Amino acid sequence: MHLEEELTRRDQEIRAQEQQLQRLQREVAKKVSQIDKLQDAIGYNSLGRSPPTLARHSRRLLSVINQGSTRFHRVAVEVHRRLKAKEGVSAEPTSGHFCDSRKAHPMSKLINEAIMNNDFLMKLEPQHMREMVDCMYEKIYIANQLVIQEGEPGNYLYVLAEGLLEVMQNGKLLGQMRPGTAFGELAILYNCKRTATVKAVTQSYIWALDRQTFQSIMMRSTQARHEEYFSFLRRCTYVTYIHTDLCMLATTDYFNKGEYIIREGEEGNTFFIIAKGEVKSTEGYSEPQEIKILGVGDYFGEKALIRFGPFFISLFLRLV
Repeated sequence: MHLEEELTRRDQEIRAQEQQLQRLQREVAKKVSQIDKLQDAIGYNSLGRSPPTLARHSRRLLSVINQGSTRFHRVAVEVHRRLKAKEGVSAEPTSGHFCDSRKAHPMSKLINEAIMNNDFLMKLEPQHMREMVDCMYEKIYIANQLVIQEGEPGNYLYVLAEGLLEVMQNGKLLGQMRPGTAFGELAILYNCKRTATVKAVTQSYIWALDRQTFQSIMMRSTQARHEEYFSFLRRCTYVTYIHTDLCMLATTDYFNKGEYIIREGEEGNTFFIIAKGEVKSTEGYSEPQEIKILGVGDYFGEKALIRFGPFFISLFLRLV
């Protein structure tokens, strides 16, 4: 009887480990997709890598359109620094004008879902997404008209609402895009050149948002966000000495319910403060034991500040 119980327990542990392995494999696949986009953005795709597999084709189809940056906040800083050092990116004045293009609910839903399904835009706050949707305006392209020209500067984010588009690079057809696809998103962050051509196959209806309007949307809440960051950081005994400029280097990251933030045994390099929601802390692998529940204002990963020192805070500080 004891042997049967032991075998049952081992089977449960194996199933739990298999499920964890599957989760990790999905996370790795997602990270590979983001790395592919980053490498294309900073020009690594010109180093003669092997051609992509069919499973990665659709991800690369969008990545070649977007010359410039990264996952929206974090990696973008480093890529922007490199691009400025290499080519010199001029600062642009932001517009104070905010459009309000009313849209039927189905169309607003299509645009919002396209943004949420985009790797670089999906982490935006709901309020920012709503303003982006409101400020997008419709453009109509006839068959064979160019939407994006390879080699030209990019200034717009697009969402295809109706029609069919084809993507070409160096004169070679890469694939097609259908309604509900957001593309050109990195152009609203940086003054960068397009690495592919997009042409309308049929008459197409496309919603567009220019970079200046996007920057204005983001800047409206910047000061309030910095004040919120400072308030959270001042509560922590580890960082009460920090300068207010550090708040400008902090960014917000979002985690879905059930998603791991850090795992036991991993090397820690990030300090987290909970700005919204709850976090469960557990210990153990096969049978995790709950230690406590953390809420708004609580923090964890503070030892990363001691280990790496203040210089690395600007690279790793995140608010949950």
